[in-house]
Amino acid sequence: MMRFWISALCVCALAAVTLAQSDRGTITGTVSDPAGAVVANAAIQTKNVETGALYQAASTTTGNYTLTQLPAGTHELSVAVQGFKKYVRQGLTIQIAQVARIDIGLEVGFNTESVTEAAPLLQYRKWRAQPQRQLADAGRTSGAGRRREFRRDPGRSQPKCGAGDDSGHVLGAE
Repeated sequence: MMRFWISALCVCALAAVTLAQSDRGTITGTVSDPAGAVVANAAIQTKNVETGALYQAASTTTGNYTLTQLPAGTHELSVAVQGFKKYVRQGLTIQIAQVARIDIGLEVGFNTESVTEAAPLLQYRKWRAQPQRQLADAGRTSGAGRRREFRRDPGRSQPKCGAGDDSGHVLGAE
């Protein structure tokens, strides 16, 4: 009976840990030079813009880096390596549980020079339903009374309809 309770307690503890949500995000990527070769031991730092907290890492021998446990919010990522211009990426938004991949291409130059990139703005479109055009005389069964408008396009023949003349103009259309 004691084994049962110990097993049940372990299962409950494991379930609580598994279901816990993290409020942190991660930035990962590769640091390379202009020729595409990886750069090892690059000093990588991100600053949380809201709090000013700094998080640091270094690239591995394969040029990869990972900054984990970053609080959600706006960050500024920077990379400094001797013989290369300092890389700075501003306005980087990290969301909860996000893994952002930022591959960094360094430019040859002095560390006192910097290359600054602004994070691209997320583009979205706001869609809304457009009401269908209602015909003024929707009650009519015949199409003869309906007004049709055509855009004139040079070099193309104009459609003919019952409400127009032979020149392609629609009678009553402004």
